[in-house]
Amino acid sequence: MLDSGGIWRVAAPEAPPADRLVAGRRPEEARDLLGLVFNLCRAAQIAAFDIATGRKPDTEALAAEIRRDHLMQIFLAWPRALGLPPMFDRGWLADEAAALRALFGPAGRPPRTDFETAGFLGSDDGIAPLLQLVATLFRPGEAVTPGLPLVDAESAFAPGAVENSPAGRRAAHPAMDYVEAIHGRGPLWRAMGRVIDLAALLSGERPRPLPAPTGSAIVPATRGVYALRVEMENGRVARLHRTTPTDHILARGGVMAGVLTSLPAERGHLLPFLVALIDPCRPLDVGAAQDA
Repeated sequence: MLDSGGIWRVAAPEAPPADRLVAGRRPEEARDLLGLVFNLCRAAQIAAFDIATGRKPDTEALAAEIRRDHLMQIFLAWPRALGLPPMFDRGWLADEAAALRALFGPAGRPPRTDFETAGFLGSDDGIAPLLQLVATLFRPGEAVTPGLPLVDAESAFAPGAVENSPAGRRAAHPAMDYVEAIHGRGPLWRAMGRVIDLAALLSGERPRPLPAPTGSAIVPATRGVYALRVEMENGRVARLHRTTPTDHILARGGVMAGVLTSLPAERGHLLPFLVALIDPCRPLDVGAAQDA
């Protein structure tokens, strides 16, 4: 359980013990089992295992997984959490141009300057009205996290307090700079980060694994980057260590703790949307600490 400032508590089930699940198995068995057990990000698990064991990853499958997850989160999960009707069209899974117009309106691309970002966020184009709602729901400073360091090749393997998210992945984008300067790393920054990440993939960008030592892999995934280390003995998996974005989200002093610490007690009705926005890969039970 994660205790946050005495106001909120978060209970999350432990992830299945991947190391014990695959120890002693042949690589092909371990690879398939990872994809089955951790099927919310199946392509990321398999791509990481392939890289760590010296195989070529399927970046097309990985890109398709992230695109699909982002589309469903933005146009299904977010509206549902806000009490709005779904906005999702399955055709967008195959039609990148239509999906880009759904995000940004006739421009079909993300804003590239402060001026364009301000104009987009004040418009009725694409997803802008939903982003406006996110901005107005939260008061200044609410659900804002401190400037955690962005995840890198070293911190990816340790479940500490780092920014491991789609927003972190796109933190250098001009639109993200603009939103952070005005709203901090709050809900609008996180929402815009996923939108910008989706736009890049819809425009043809392919996920690029981070450099990692032999026997290891760090791959982009829906919720951030996923790190895996595999040790082999006699042709079988001897040990496996995995660190996920959710491990970083739930770390002491991490994103979830920062968000909840800055959310007043009377604003609990916003919790479902915040959980949908942060999007952990394990179900969370979030509520008032006195109800624990």
